[in-house]
Amino acid sequence: MVRLRRSVVAVLVVLVSACAQEHSETPEVEEPESAPPSDEELALEAYEGMWDVYIEASQEGEAAPSDLERYAMGQAAEHILGTLSERAEAGEVALGRPEISPDVGDVGDTEIVIDDCVDSSEWLRGDAESGEALEDDPTEPLMRRVEATVVYDGLAWRVEEFLIGQRDSC
Repeated sequence: MVRLRRSVVAVLVVLVSACAQEHSETPEVEEPESAPPSDEELALEAYEGMWDVYIEASQEGEAAPSDLERYAMGQAAEHILGTLSERAEAGEVALGRPEISPDVGDVGDTEIVIDDCVDSSEWLRGDAESGEALEDDPTEPLMRRVEATVVYDGLAWRVEEFLIGQRDSC
């Protein structure tokens, strides 16, 4: 009986020592889950995604990019598709790309306004066949005020209105 008690005590001592060593090690710290993007971040992503599609399609002479509907609808989509179609029919492509710098303006529950001042001096018209520029490089930046209304349509944030001002409007 004494031998059994000593054996049980010895086993317990070993287990307690092992547990103590386990707990003395630095515990693994779980990475906190990142917060989901805010509505403002999602609206900016839609605006920037729309521009990416617009720019790529204009550089390729594509009149109706299928992925535009992921980022734009309504007047915004109609404006971009109309511009791309006109340029494609004229045999033009875009050379370079504009520089956008969007900021969040007014914020509502399902509508966010994006204010931007776009520098289009590096986004020039070119001939689709030869790739040569159809306009001279500007000597000064070509700044245009842009206002975009991004709405949540129940599934995603998409640009619904896209208003581009005249040159030097910002």
